[in-house]
Amino acid sequence: MSEYPLAAYPLATEDGQIRLWLHHYGSSDNASGSLPAKAVLLLHGASANHGTFGVREGGLAEWLAATFDVWLLDWRGSSIVVDDRHNRLKRPELFNFNAAAQYDIRAALNEMGRHGVKPPIAAVGHCMGSGVLAEAIARKHVNRQDLDCVVLLTLGLFYETPLDSRMKSEERILDRLRAERLAIDPFVCVDPRVADATGKLQAPWPDELDRMYEDWPGRQFHSEEGEEHGERSEECRRVRHMCNRVSFMYGMPYHHGNLIDEIHGTPLIDPVLQDQFGSIPLHMYIHAAQNIRQRHATFYEDKELPDQAFISDAARTQFSYLDKVTLITGARNRLWHRNSIDLMYEWLTQGSFRLRRRVRKHILPTYGHQDLLWGKEATTDVYPIITEGLLS
Repeated sequence: MSEYPLAAYPLATEDGQIRLWLHHYGSSDNASGSLPAKAVLLLHGASANHGTFGVREGGLAEWLAATFDVWLLDWRGSSIVVDDRHNRLKRPELFNFNAAAQYDIRAALNEMGRHGVKPPIAAVGHCMGSGVLAEAIARKHVNRQDLDCVVLLTLGLFYETPLDSRMKSEERILDRLRAERLAIDPFVCVDPRVADATGKLQAPWPDELDRMYEDWPGRQFHSEEGEEHGERSEECRRVRHMCNRVSFMYGMPYHHGNLIDEIHGTPLIDPVLQDQFGSIPLHMYIHAAQNIRQRHATFYEDKELPDQAFISDAARTQFSYLDKVTLITGARNRLWHRNSIDLMYEWLTQGSFRLRRRVRKHILPTYGHQDLLWGKEATTDVYPIITEGLLS
């Protein structure tokens, strides 16, 4: 992640001692012990990791480090956290978004405080990291003393997907896999990473999911025949296989035309996609599908509480304490439909003049999902909007 040092601190959560990692993206001021005036916490998407903010020679993390004291959390949806052998011994049902919202952000805030960070801070969530951040606010797991400005990228409390993703969630294949597989292996994960040029999975999928992938119409977003030539052609071909699987699992993760070359690689540039996505626990994957079916955040296991609590008037009141809420997505987003952000904006501004003045929505017409961070022109088109959203 370019010129700034990245310090890592292990965290233990209160709900079973899951080990997370908090990273400090320090500047020269940090090295001398003088912290910038304001800290910002970055939350990646599920099955990703903190590196999502460091692609393109430092990415958003380095951009923000010129103005803020930057911290990055590998929360329980991180591929790094999920692959940690310490966490594989924990109860797999702890890997859901409700628990992440309740415990993970609080653990990060406490650790930041131990390193001299003074609240309130700003926060950026991307994809499911944004969903977790929004849920933490709505359910009062963080409060007005903790945060003043938040940027929600592509997702809030409302889960709207393109038709093909909704069809997959309605198949309930993940629920069937849960019934069949968890009795054999309590920590079942689905991992899109590819091990070799044949497309063989690093961690094989359950047979039923693999068959569904093979039969799914239009699954080949990349052709089987590679276009690259030279010594890296096989590596680039493996990355294309992985991109197909990521697209099947979640929806197309980016608008390809916007991407920097490092993502898929070229004969002269190493691809980095294989480091950006990894294992997602079956429980967490099921929870995401459940949210899609209900079209908003839900309680995963606790059915004594009504799911409407996430989008109640009381939940909306929690956002009114913030100085600024910035909502951003791409009009070409094929992972979370832009309606996810449109509905969040409408809900936040419903009947509240105070919130209407504090909420800003940006729909970028030529962007998809992950290219909001990894796009060739993101430093011009997207990063300045994020920066503005973090300043009260």
